[in-house]
Amino acid sequence: MKTITLRIIVGLVVLAIHLPSYASLPVSLEKPTINVCLKLMQSTNALERREAIHDFSQQRQEIIHTLVDILNGQYEAEIKLDAARTLGLYQADEAVPALINNWLLEDQERQIIHGIVTDEEFQAIVWPISTALRRIGPPTIPPLIDCIANNPNIKIQKKALKILQQIDGDKDIVALRLQKAAKAETDAQKQARLQAALKTLTDLPAKN
Repeated sequence: MKTITLRIIVGLVVLAIHLPSYASLPVSLEKPTINVCLKLMQSTNALERREAIHDFSQQRQEIIHTLVDILNGQYEAEIKLDAARTLGLYQADEAVPALINNWLLEDQERQIIHGIVTDEEFQAIVWPISTALRRIGPPTIPPLIDCIANNPNIKIQKKALKILQQIDGDKDIVALRLQKAAKAETDAQKQARLQAALKTLTDLPAKN
């Protein structure tokens, strides 16, 4: 017993002496590539497929986080709008606040270059943030109503109304949402904005 204990103590001493050199050894932190994940997804091993699903999810979150950082960063409008368009393709509801905060970027004058594209692709090129919010869909509804209540910019309010109508597909549903929000609102200024939005809604075409 004493011999075993002595060996353990000697082993710990040796480990402590060499620990700094072990710490300096290169450790592989390389993340799996898309091809590796795709290969794992085709595996007959359920655990490997589960690992691939986890890796795909991690990659998605990292991509979205990077795109939101670009959208909120000090970049040219064209770069930020391309990030917004990509976030729409990912239907990244976590990006909605950043998209709304940068909404007016799509109204700036800029050079638009495109080849032969579908109507949907053309909208995404010309109005990337509006298109992204519409693609994200129902998760954008509460932030858009908050935007109408909190943002005094009439142009932004009209944009928000248009996207709400496109998501709900019915002006009456949007009107009910605004009425409910106005009734629940205790701030007089915010309530006034919601009520003004209701009046603006009546002037919008039935389909946008």
